[in-house]
Amino acid sequence: MGLRRALLSLFSLFSLSLSLAVAQTYTEAALAEDSATASDGQRSVPRVIRFSGAVRNGSGAVGLTFAIYAEHQGGAPLWLETQNVQLDERGQ
Repeated sequence: MGLRRALLSLFSLFSLSLSLAVAQTYTEAALAEDSATASDGQRSVPRVIRFSGAVRNGSGAVGLTFAIYAEHQGGAPLWLETQNVQLDERGQ
């Protein structure tokens, strides 16, 4: 029983070490790719940005404005669009 427990502990330790090594390698590769992209001055922009939400205390037709900004705060929007949507009873 003692040998079996020792082997199980050794196997568990080996599995954990291998998992950590793989995770570290993956993280380093992702960071290297991100820094290479950032150093080129180019960022990967998704073709579709999904958004979902609900309007509180709203009913009927509501105008929703979506905007994309270059900066986190302030500045003029790079893109702006307003859509009139018909809300259901849940505000969606």
